[in-house]
Amino acid sequence: MREFYYECFECGELFQPVGHMIECSECGSILQYFYPKLKIRRFNDLVLPFMKGVWIFQKVLPIRWVHTSAVSLGEGGTPLTLSKAAMDFIGVNNVSVFLKNEMLNPTGTFKDRGSAVSLSVFKERNILEVSLASLSDTSASYVAYNRDAGRKIAIFSPSRQRIVDGGESVVTVSVEGAFHDAEAMARAFAEGAGFVFDGGFKNPNMTAGLETLAYEILIQLYQKYGKRLKEMIENGKVWYIHPTASGSTLIAWYQALDRMNEWGLIKGFIRLVCVQPEGCPSIVDPALKKLKKLEAPIKSETWVKELEVEWPK
Repeated sequence: MREFYYECFECGELFQPVGHMIECSECGSILQYFYPKLKIRRFNDLVLPFMKGVWIFQKVLPIRWVHTSAVSLGEGGTPLTLSKAAMDFIGVNNVSVFLKNEMLNPTGTFKDRGSAVSLSVFKERNILEVSLASLSDTSASYVAYNRDAGRKIAIFSPSRQRIVDGGESVVTVSVEGAFHDAEAMARAFAEGAGFVFDGGFKNPNMTAGLETLAYEILIQLYQKYGKRLKEMIENGKVWYIHPTASGSTLIAWYQALDRMNEWGLIKGFIRLVCVQPEGCPSIVDPALKKLKKLEAPIKSETWVKELEVEWPK
């Protein structure tokens, strides 16, 4: 049987992967998964080519019985394409710009990677009822993957967002206010109705699924550049640019890169760049001010409501 644990991102405390945890009971920090017996010596060692979807990365995903628990709609495996148009737009000819087309995932979003893992974990651990707050992309993704997982799901979304019809097993609630209001109601509903609160940004299963994006891109770059990739990363020549709301994908990238450093596949960290719409609460400013926790939401003035999170993490 595969061995893995919840691990606190801050204090390193380990917990048995029973039920669903979203934060460390010792210090309150977010959790990741720890695989004590996992040894990866080459990029190809990460991949099980006979699996489908994100489950080709089964070795670094928190499922024990993949053949009975894994939910997949064929997510992942999206192309990484050199874009001359983007290079011309930037106006430099000594930089190669690759585009990762995550719109080719089943519901058109990279969130499908996290939904596949989250719903699979809920299925394997017999978690039957789940509550979450969501903007439209996550809710649509959860609904699609739940058709196989068969959980009962309550989704709370800000009233400005499109409500997704999930059939009899999914209840959708429109909440007046912003995303953090929907999240507070999802948590309160879970406590009152006996549901499990998904945790959103803090959901380690979603983060584990999003880590596969980093593994996949690094493998694709390795296939192009070979052993030069390690030197390129060490010299700061590889950047990853991502549209960001709360920063959950950047956390996933950091965790994946940290693992790859530990295994010796790479040396150093690539530049992680988050792009936010003008007027959106910054996820960088609180860090620069050395704030560990925000005491109040930051007012948003952006028109891109799908990327509006008033409590940037």
